[in-house]
Amino acid sequence: MEDLGKLRKIRKAKRKYLSDVQNDADKLSKSSDPAQEARLRHQLVKLQQRLEDINKVDETILNLLEDEDEIEHEIRDAAQFRDFIYETVVTIELTLKRFENKTMQPKTDATVAPSFSTKIKLPTVALKRFDGDPCKWQTFWES
Repeated sequence: MEDLGKLRKIRKAKRKYLSDVQNDADKLSKSSDPAQEARLRHQLVKLQQRLEDINKVDETILNLLEDEDEIEHEIRDAAQFRDFIYETVVTIELTLKRFENKTMQPKTDATVAPSFSTKIKLPTVALKRFDGDPCKWQTFWES
């Protein structure tokens, strides 16, 4: 049987690490530099993987508890921490979309060739009008 105190210490250390990752990701999310995109993606992966680890530890702790109040407290505490991390995940995803949109926009720098407008007079094409008589449709269509 696993020691409840040791599991809580492990979870505390993992949460601390995840909070540090979250803080770093939060700073990167506020950046408008698309060069930070790779680091931000890396932080996102770390957040998701470490959160899975913490969820497993939370489950193990819950399985060891017997007091109803303690169980409720653990569930509430774990949910608050997950919400905290999920908010960061959403912020990162929105920032990554913003970076993607910036890279998809056409560049407007001096290297773009200027457009010239040239007026060309095209001949007028006369089209026959169909008068609506169904008996004359085939003749009209073939002309």
